[in-house]
Amino acid sequence: MKNLLIKLMLIALLVVACGTASAVYTDNPLTRGLLHCDVTNGVGGGFINTPDDNSSGRTAIYPILNTSNNWDIGVDNTTLPTLTAGSPYGGSYLAFDGGDTIRATNAWLGGDEMILDLSFRVNGLPSASGDNYAAMFWTYPVKAYMLNAGDDTHGLALMLVYDAAGNPHFFGSTKTINQDVWYHLSFVASNGYSSVIVGNDDEGFVTNTTTITGLLAPAFTDVIIGSDFFGPTRLFQGDLDEIRYGLPIPEPFTFGLIGLLGLFAIRRK
Repeated sequence: MKNLLIKLMLIALLVVACGTASAVYTDNPLTRGLLHCDVTNGVGGGFINTPDDNSSGRTAIYPILNTSNNWDIGVDNTTLPTLTAGSPYGGSYLAFDGGDTIRATNAWLGGDEMILDLSFRVNGLPSASGDNYAAMFWTYPVKAYMLNAGDDTHGLALMLVYDAAGNPHFFGSTKTINQDVWYHLSFVASNGYSSVIVGNDDEGFVTNTTTITGLLAPAFTDVIIGSDFFGPTRLFQGDLDEIRYGLPIPEPFTFGLIGLLGLFAIRRK
């Protein structure tokens, strides 16, 4: 009964996270990184990126734009995603052409729990055969991929989560992803459970939940957006926006606490 209650609270927490497609995330002190993609900022000799929103007063994380194939050469403006106007969440979004990467250094400090939110639109899938993963978000211990559903037309969101013992768990969403359509992904790992909700307002949301005990302490603290650090061919082709990651509301959390604080994922227009 206790385990069921925890699962129900976890799902309720994620339902709050989904919100509606017309609003953006509200920052809070538990957020580690938050990219609204609304404005640009010069970093490292004038290279353009989208700054982290630190409206809560926490320490901002400024992404460093880097190459997807050679991490030693520093900032590389040949692999920048295009900051494109017309986001459904207001402002701009990041357009990845299948060869672009954002790298945020010192961006994930680890913890036994984690939340991840992002909005995505796929306009190209990896091959259905072979290494058919395209990385939207990559760090230790949580990675979010786009997977070819097998017909070269539709996709599936796939989470790869490493537990406290370092064991990998492939944890997939069963929501079918159509190309050229915006979707939202909300992931949370807490209380030994991991859950992911994928969907949009028009098609509805699908929840998938599994048991994963703890999270692996990160070996390094980089966050990679648009590619896989260890698999440079796993490049995302599509659009990303409203990227947020950090820690969930501390224990103990209840439905009342969620409603009272509204810190986890209440959004603002």
